[in-house]
Amino acid sequence: MIVIVTGSRKLKNRLRLEKVLSGYFADARERNERLLLILGDCPTGADKYALDWAKLMIRKLYPVDYRRFVADWETNGRAAGPFRNTEMVKSALQEHKDTGEPLYCVAFLREGERNRGTLDCATRAQQLGVYVRYLHEK
Repeated sequence: MIVIVTGSRKLKNRLRLEKVLSGYFADARERNERLLLILGDCPTGADKYALDWAKLMIRKLYPVDYRRFVADWETNGRAAGPFRNTEMVKSALQEHKDTGEPLYCVAFLREGERNRGTLDCATRAQQLGVYVRYLHEK
């Protein structure tokens, strides 16, 4: 199973994110599949929490893997985030095509924030036919 994880850099509820990822992991186990997370590389919020969860699962020898995508702000300027988001979605779609594993996107939004990057990534995924689950945090 492949899951694109996108979310606010100001997300606070680590436990909720971990529970959601644990749910995807349980579904993958039932299907006898590994769980591949497609992640951004922000050092805070959703990206950080998802990376920490994936590393913990790997240390426990569970079939979890991840790919991190870095936004190159120096080279691409303000287009770096959207460019990175496109690469995340393209990579997930290619993996889905190669493996036949189901593909999802989960977007962790923080109310009161603009969530521009999160919405950009989720919209790109949705436009390409990926089911997107939107979760809101107050």
